[in-house]
Amino acid sequence: MSTSIAQSIFGRWSLASVTDKPAADVLRIGAAAEGIETALADDSRIPVRISDIQPGGKYYSIVKLQIKFEKQVSSDTRWAQGTGWLIANDLVITAGHCTFDHTYNFGKAVKIRAYIGYNGKESIGKPDVQFRQGRKIVTTMKWTTSDINRANDVGLILLDTPFNSVEPINYNPTAVAFKNWKLGVVGYPDDRTLDDEPGAQMYKMFKETTCDISKTSLNMLEHTISFGPGQSGSPVLIEGQNTSIGTNVYGLGTRNSASVIRGEYGNYYKIMVDALSSTEAPVTTRNGVENIKIAQPEDAITNKPAGDEESFWACLNNVINIGAKINSTVLQVGTPFLGPIGAPVAAVVGTSLSVIGKLTSSNNGVVFDNKLGPRALTTADYKYHASRAILAEAALQTLLKMGARQTHKYDMFSKMQARYKEARYLVPNVAKLIAPAVTEPALRIAVDSQAGENVPKTYPTMPPTEEALNSPVQPFFEGLLKSVHNQGEQEDFFGFLTGIANTAANVVSTDAPIISAVGSIAGAIGGRAEDIFEPDSGDLAPYVEALCHRALLGDAALYALMSVPTKDIQEEGFFGDLVNTVKNIGSTVIKVAPAVIKTITPIVQSLSGRHS
Repeated sequence: MSTSIAQSIFGRWSLASVTDKPAADVLRIGAAAEGIETALADDSRIPVRISDIQPGGKYYSIVKLQIKFEKQVSSDTRWAQGTGWLIANDLVITAGHCTFDHTYNFGKAVKIRAYIGYNGKESIGKPDVQFRQGRKIVTTMKWTTSDINRANDVGLILLDTPFNSVEPINYNPTAVAFKNWKLGVVGYPDDRTLDDEPGAQMYKMFKETTCDISKTSLNMLEHTISFGPGQSGSPVLIEGQNTSIGTNVYGLGTRNSASVIRGEYGNYYKIMVDALSSTEAPVTTRNGVENIKIAQPEDAITNKPAGDEESFWACLNNVINIGAKINSTVLQVGTPFLGPIGAPVAAVVGTSLSVIGKLTSSNNGVVFDNKLGPRALTTADYKYHASRAILAEAALQTLLKMGARQTHKYDMFSKMQARYKEARYLVPNVAKLIAPAVTEPALRIAVDSQAGENVPKTYPTMPPTEEALNSPVQPFFEGLLKSVHNQGEQEDFFGFLTGIANTAANVVSTDAPIISAVGSIAGAIGGRAEDIFEPDSGDLAPYVEALCHRALLGDAALYALMSVPTKDIQEEGFFGDLVNTVKNIGSTVIKVAPAVIKTITPIVQSLSGRHS
């Protein structure tokens, strides 16, 4: 197996002009041309909704491609069919074999049509269907050299003009190993027809996937998601996110595969973008292909991401996508722990961390400062800490709805990484300690979810809190409340949100208190959690660990979001996303407060006893 396939030399060439009229005859490329079946035993592909390929739709940035290769004879009317995905308004990622053909020895692509919103040839000319021409291509030199180099099967197309009204797709470094992630392949298969036109419609299929790239034969992302000819170059998407972790390229008979992004085994898209505009003289030029060497720091080209970065991305994907079911001996219900109930339970975990962290920060038992209310543990104390935890989960949900332009413009991920790495190493021991505090609330939330309870129509009363007029984050909370007031929300919800906002602004600063709490708890533990407290939590601790990471990421997301100018938050619609999550989970989290309070006391007492 390879040790590193990241490339610093790329093939680059220009493309000829082409009309927008789609081709009728299809040239099969990729696995289909080699007789390899990529529609597997489980073929549950379905057409996407029309609204999904219109402006604002979640697949509007997925591109239908038609390709003509250099060595096709002039009488050959066939065009290869492919799929791509936008990483910028004028940049398309696709499979390398959609840009350079080895199967027929047709060589480099010379003409490329690119469409978004495409739904059959009759859709051409409709307002939401846009056509562009490919102007320039970059692909890895390893791919142009030989199709043995499947792991380097990726290409980049520069368009003649940018597409309008699109939200480019985010791309994350592919985690080396993951389990039960819900991934999907979305694109234009030409084994499906519309009015006898192959590849006329976009199809999708999502499926739970487990993979260890370090152990696959070519260090590629292997999966059992069916796809058809024409879907080469499709993004491998994380369900529910506008995020790709690979480019779908090939079939292996019983499994399919995708080239991966960054890390020890991946391809570096940013360096490919740099190669498009590089003014360096080509290392060599062969058959019209300029081989361009991009000078980059060694660690940016060949090394896997730093541990903190790799851990951040792996954790972000894990806490959102793990669909594992809690063992019936733990919660007595087989509900997806990080599915629909993941958001409120994560906020419960964040609250527990914050409360216990505050209590252990002085190492002298139950002590609160004046801002946090009375010395005895009460529901009010929980509400103070819950306010921040609820907003943290809301911030994480808001982040996941952002597009690539927004996360890049506001530098969201790097700000989150800086916060997250402070405490991630401490989570395993802390999770085992707090598991009893969240078991009963999680059960209640799970049971209510299975019973199909609707979001409560009324909202609890929050403790009276003065506005934090001098707080540096007060403009953020004022903007949040103003956005609700402008929408004419019901009075009890406005009062509830006012309490949440004012409490959070008063009690915590822009420093990440949940992250600080983890450090405080770990300091109080001293050794391993089981040395001082052995909870009867069954198999719950591993799930609580994932939820602790989610709470940390949520708090980091809130920190990053509060750094965005309030005017921008309003204009981007982020306040609306925050409010929707608070509305959905706020009452649920507050409702289970007594169960959390009841279990916190013995945990804190056990810590105090150890230091007495």
